[in-house]
Amino acid sequence: MKSLNKRSKLLKETVLNINEINTQINTLSLNASLEAIHAGKAGKGFSVIVKEIKMLSQYTKEINEETSEILDSVSQDIKTLHNYMIDLNKKIAEEIGSFKVIVKTFNSIQKEVGNTDQAANEMKNEVYKQIDLIRSIDSSIQQMSKATGHIAEGISSSFEEISGVDSRVKKLQESTGKFKV
Repeated sequence: MKSLNKRSKLLKETVLNINEINTQINTLSLNASLEAIHAGKAGKGFSVIVKEIKMLSQYTKEINEETSEILDSVSQDIKTLHNYMIDLNKKIAEEIGSFKVIVKTFNSIQKEVGNTDQAANEMKNEVYKQIDLIRSIDSSIQQMSKATGHIAEGISSSFEEISGVDSRVKKLQESTGKFKV
């Protein structure tokens, strides 16, 4: 859980960093647009690059918003998983309690051989309780598995989106490096 929380926080920080970069790109685009206007006819070619920068910036903003939504969903899944784990811990504690009752019952059988039917019934009831708890634990584990799958999908999707943005930012940096005024 701690590892998932750390990764989620790192992804959120990455999204914030991309937002900062996108703000800088917007500012650069605005300045470049003004320079293209000042350059007149000579700046027409540069204005095409400015338009591309604006489109890339908008696309980056959209991807960042989607990534942020995915991260919120992943955070919610982590909370759900955490709640399932708390529930599982309670059930395990109950299971331990059942085992203690069984041990106590065995000790009682040893002491009271004449009363074995009653002790056997108590054991049977505890075993049924144990079976019910095991089924409940199995259900919780399946739910945790589903939540973990959702988290993995969300994280994978976020990394793909971030990689795409990173690639576009690198291309943009190469393009702007060629057209420095």
